Amino acid sequence: MFSESLNIGGTASTGSSDFNIIFSKVNGISEKGSSNATANIVKEGKELEISVPHLEYPTSYAEFDVTIKNEGELNAVLTGIETQGLDNPDIKVTYSGVAQDEILGSNQEKKMKIRVT
Repeated sequence: MFSESLNIGGTASTGSSDFNIIFSKVNGISEKGSSNATANIVKEGKELEISVPHLEYPTSYAEFDVTIKNEGELNAVLTGIETQGLDNPDIKVTYSGVAQDEILGSNQEKKMKIRVT
């Protein structure tokens, strides 16, 4: 029913320092009226592939607890999360726990939730 990739962050270099925001962990998946949802971190942490194959009714959801991390040596600003592969206008993806323009310090982790309804 639903499958998409989420891209986060980027990598840059300023001589000997860099920043590198990645998806570092999928901490858990909770489902209501959903079954067999999955989340896999790919492309060296730059993408999170989410699959929600079954939503039973309009208020069904799959919620993913995810950790992002700045593995670089510089503070980084989270400028956005890009969603790819969402073709169905009835499927909604929401994020909580992180905000646009939030600063992640070097080696700082931040937990976020991604909900598919």
